[in-house]
Amino acid sequence: MASVVIPGAAAADAKPKAPASPEKRSTPTQPVTECFDETPKRHRICVRGWSGEAAARRAQQVRRRHPEMFRDATRESAAAVEPAACGFGSPWTFDPDPERFLSCGELWWELFAYETNDDGTVEITGSLNLNNRQWNGYGRTSTAWTHGLTIRVLEGRGTLATGSPVVITSLCGTAAGPNCRVADTARPASLTPGSVHSFEWTEEAVGLAPESAEGNVVGQENLGVRLASDDASGTPWEFDDNELWGRCDNALGGQPPGCVNPYATPTMLVERVRYGAAAEMIAWAQQNLEGAWGVEDGGRPLHRLTGPLSEDNREIMCGRLSGFVRDPVLDAALSTYNDQDTCDEFPFASTYESGPMEEDVNGDDKPYVTTGAQCAQVTAYQTASTGDLPTDFARVRVSGDPTGRELCIRGHIPGRLNSGVGGKYIATINEFRILDRDAFWLTVQ
Repeated sequence: MASVVIPGAAAADAKPKAPASPEKRSTPTQPVTECFDETPKRHRICVRGWSGEAAARRAQQVRRRHPEMFRDATRESAAAVEPAACGFGSPWTFDPDPERFLSCGELWWELFAYETNDDGTVEITGSLNLNNRQWNGYGRTSTAWTHGLTIRVLEGRGTLATGSPVVITSLCGTAAGPNCRVADTARPASLTPGSVHSFEWTEEAVGLAPESAEGNVVGQENLGVRLASDDASGTPWEFDDNELWGRCDNALGGQPPGCVNPYATPTMLVERVRYGAAAEMIAWAQQNLEGAWGVEDGGRPLHRLTGPLSEDNREIMCGRLSGFVRDPVLDAALSTYNDQDTCDEFPFASTYESGPMEEDVNGDDKPYVTTGAQCAQVTAYQTASTGDLPTDFARVRVSGDPTGRELCIRGHIPGRLNSGVGGKYIATINEFRILDRDAFWLTVQ
């Protein structure tokens, strides 16, 4: 038997790494401040924004000082429905990427004005605090989405005690979001302390090519809104709140185009009641092999692989030279079910984690197998006679003495159960628009 291959370091002239689809995006944790001048320049207004842990601390401070503003705010426009999945209002439960078809953003902003005195000292003359909540709700089979915004105006002091008039515009179609368009984008508002403003836009992707052409994936990054002062008597200011993300594609054969949040990792669900021993084989691998492929809690995600490499992987795992021979005992047991023994493998041949893959999703060298015989081996066996295939063949028996360090698992699995999991994989790809290099979890239940 050939040994598992563990590559050495890549050569200096190796090909560049292919970027992986992001699994989680990071947000800035330090305040970001930008200032705007008035003439004379000794008068200035600035805007400062917080996110991450800084936002959490800011939220606590404002809530302690002004709890009434969160209970009795006056809503000055029609309410947009905030998705519960975003976890708005609690910095410890807020999630920018809670679902495959939802992107969320929540930032805390402060406007503050100051003057520079003749002696060079600086005096703060006013401040105004805002809480912005935004979301994009995408569709699996639509290139248009709903963009919602809620602005909660908190405390105001000094020259900004009564707030500030503002015009709010969608960033769709601007330099920040050049790959989408929106109609009727301007929304005027008066940022009066204690008020809440809600708005919605219908935005749509542009630039998608036909399915067979290049350019059929279009990123939607840095989306959100621009807030700009609408007060001719004051210092002009503006800032972008652009923490929303998305991706639209026409890359799934036979499927209409659609959009997702690529930073939200979907989950493929494999039910034992439907897939019997095929599901059990995956569960055994997740629980007993170091790879922990697809295990969200403490494991690592799988990544979809497209192209001819998936067929090469399948050939190495189960093909003519793989050493796989159908089990006559299992074949005999399956004959009354009009089924037969087949070769099944995990991680799937159409993932970058497949045993024969020589490079991972990032283009880095990885250990690999040269035959499926190097994987852990299991065989389905009959435990009941109800006439229901997944019920009667729900368990697997381990062959030999696996070390737990095997790079894959290969099994003798009833054909219909094997193909059933394969069909579920394709359905999951279509359901969540999982493209090449996209990550996904796999849960057996």
